[in-house]
Order: sequence, then C-alpha cells, then structure tokens
Amino acid sequence: GNFDAYTQPGELAMFVTPLRHTSCPLAVLEKIAAFFMLPFVLKPADISEITNSYFKHKVVCNLIFACKHIKKSWTDTVNEAIELDKEQINALNQILMVICHLIHLDSPLDGSFLSQLCEAMCVLDCYKMLGRTLLCPASSSQLLSSILAILSQILRIEDSTAGLDLGNIVMQVINSALPSLEADEDSTEDSLRVLLMSLLTHTAYLVRSRTSTLLGYVTMRRSSVVSRALTGQHKLLCDLINLENDPNREVCRAASFALTKLQQHT
Repeated sequence: GNFDAYTQPGELAMFVTPLRHTSCPLAVLEKIAAFFMLPFVLKPADISEITNSYFKHKVVCNLIFACKHIKKSWTDTVNEAIELDKEQINALNQILMVICHLIHLDSPLDGSFLSQLCEAMCVLDCYKMLGRTLLCPASSSQLLSSILAILSQILRIEDSTAGLDLGNIVMQVINSALPSLEADEDSTEDSLRVLLMSLLTHTAYLVRSRTSTLLGYVTMRRSSVVSRALTGQHKLLCDLINLENDPNREVCRAASFALTKLQQHT
C-alpha cells in the first residue's frame, strides 16, 4: 500500500489537526486513532520513517489532548464512579492503544514518545482522566490494560524525563482514581488499595497481569506507600499470592515479579 500520508507533513497534519478541536466527534477521533495504528498492523518497510514523522508532529501529545476532552468533566459527583458511554469508551480505547504502542517502541532519532507523553500529562493535567477511567465500571479490559501498561512503562524508565519526577506522575494518576480524596499520602494509599482490590481479580487475564506488573514497579519507586496500603490487607495479599497459580502463565510471571519486589522493598 501507499503510506505517503504518514510521512508527508501536509497530509499527516490533516489527521493531527482535528485532535486539537474539543468539538471533534468521538467517531472521528476513533477513526483517526485507528489510522495512526494501521502502519503497526501492516508493517510497511518504512515504519521507522513513519514513527519519526509521528514524533515530529507530536502525535502522542495531540492524542492525549483529545483523550482529556472526550468527557467535559472528569470530576463527577463526589463518591460516585465516573460514567462513560460506549462511544467514549471506544474512542478512549483506540487512542490509548496507539499511545501505549508508541511509548513501547524504540525511541525516534530526535527524542522519545514517552517524554512527550509525560510532559503532555503534566501540562494538560491528565491524571484524573486516566485514574478515574481505571475504576469506571464501563471500562473495557483492553482500555484498562492500555492504561496499566502506560503507567508501568513510565515507571520502568530509571532516569527523570526533562526534569520530571516520573514516579510522581504515576502516583498522581493512582491518587486520582477515587473521586473524593485530596492529594496526600493517605489518599494515595487508599486509591492504590482500591485499585488493587478491583483489578487483581479482574476476569480478563491481561488486566490481572498488568496490575501485578504495575504493583511491582510502584513498589520499586514508592515502597513506603505500598507498604502502608497493604498493611492488614490479608485478602489482598492472598489474591496476589494466588495469582502465582493463575491458569495464565503471563499472570503467574507478573504476580511473581510483584511478590519479589514486595519482599525486596517492603
């Protein structure tokens, strides 16, 4: 096929520009995200040229901007879970799948997609959007898996990105998961505990696996918060231990990783 639209600045801009409009229809956002994902499915010979073009056009930054504006407000009624309809879920799912894929690629020549994502999250204050979606009853397993993988990838990077505290970015997302909490250490522990209780026993193996992996990385970066969050939580610890015998091998490996980090750091 012809992939010129992905590498020609004028043509790619036609797909990036609508992402900046807060009134862009959800169906259009979903189709644009699918367009950005297509090269990684078809795998053309010039894929590195395409990823460099994505980086130069700040595709990740524009996608995360579009995500934030899928819902008018991410702060719903206090003590209630966020509500998302099917169209919103589908658009979020497709967009975050693209972002997740890009930040796991080898870095383009001029920088990294992960750096662009972290900077955009801080500038646009996207913590609530990601955190509240993790506890939204309507969120699909694929959407949850993408968010969990994004958070783990941020924590995998050992050095700070552009002077940003990467651990703090993830903790801000976790802290934002519950609607009524102020941003302090106690609320972060509560949010982490609720997230683990909700997601470690999820029916989708990919969610269980990526939740365990995220717990391992959070333990490495914020062991004191994890230690306090798990104090007295015998059922939660039992759930994690039981995952070592999960029917899915990926879940078993992730659970073993999390337990190893808990033993090392708490």
